[in-house]
Amino acid sequence: MTMRIAAGQKIGGVSAIKLRDQLSRCGGGFRADWLDDKGYSARRRAAIIRDLLALGYIELSTEKHYERSRYPWYSLTDLGHSFTAALAARPITRAHAEKTLKAFVQRVEQANCNPEFLYRITEVVLYGSFLRASETLGDIDLACRLETKVVATEKISAHDIYVAHFRKSGRAWTRIGCEYGWARNEVLLFLKNRQRSISLHDIYDFLDMEKDEKFSYQVLLGDPEKIARDLSGAVEQGGSVESPKAEAAYPTEQPVLP
Repeated sequence: MTMRIAAGQKIGGVSAIKLRDQLSRCGGGFRADWLDDKGYSARRRAAIIRDLLALGYIELSTEKHYERSRYPWYSLTDLGHSFTAALAARPITRAHAEKTLKAFVQRVEQANCNPEFLYRITEVVLYGSFLRASETLGDIDLACRLETKVVATEKISAHDIYVAHFRKSGRAWTRIGCEYGWARNEVLLFLKNRQRSISLHDIYDFLDMEKDEKFSYQVLLGDPEKIARDLSGAVEQGGSVESPKAEAAYPTEQPVLP
């Protein structure tokens, strides 16, 4: 499911991993001279853009307000967004994956019991290579739905709660609005726990992804019937699978989260 970067892979003569990290911070689009700001020469910039276009990771922007720009603007394609989330870690064994998933399930329980977190995890869905009969896996694909626990009152707004939480964390302010996203991101960071073999996705990415006849999934947390209905709704709006199969591939002794 998740794109992988081969060892030593280059794009336009630049490390694919380095370029992945830079594109992940471009906000979904960039102007050609943005690459100059990253330290690339005009010649290197041209090579990078040529290869990104050839790979289908970017396309010329069609936004009208970019027409008068001195430099061309480019937008990330769906494939380009997949590239920004691509993994470079080596394949893992099923035994390692089983152990990693079990620890992840425990962290979900811990996160939902932590009163310091401003978000709770309400749905977790396992899908991808883990559910296939293979002893070697690329990564563990997990989709999560997070819901805020913040309730505004007459005395304090949700805005103030998020800002106070961000300041309490001691993190440095990096961009406008970063204080609002931190509450959600800290939960995701806790869940991932620096495990490169875990590939976390938003539940909506899971619902809207392209699906083939082999697509299967397992609900680890949440209402399976609701998730099935959500999947059916996504299919009606343009998905590719009419009746996705809910797989029970994870060992039955592993408890479903409350």
